[in-house]
Amino acid sequence: MSEEPLRDPKTAADGTGAGGATKPGGGESAFTVVVAAAANLGIAVAKAVAGLISGSSAMLSEAAHSVADTVTELMLLTALRRSGRPADEEHPLGYGPGYRD
Repeated sequence: MSEEPLRDPKTAADGTGAGGATKPGGGESAFTVVVAAAANLGIAVAKAVAGLISGSSAMLSEAAHSVADTVTELMLLTALRRSGRPADEEHPLGYGPGYRD
């Protein structure tokens, strides 16, 4: 008895995801994460400058929070790239989440 391999239900039969982005490289998702990380970093810099100029500890803590958001985005980007690796002997279902229909 052969089971159907696990696959992401958002992935079409031709290997593309929503919007035609291919799943292995992250495609549109990776681009979105990079844009969000850049935005968060810019916001962190602006808040840090405002906090230093005004002497506001609240603004400096907001800057730290924005830096933490940037780190989270970088971790998400790393996870997206790692999840696209093909299955191997140690990970027979691949590195990303599996779903059954």
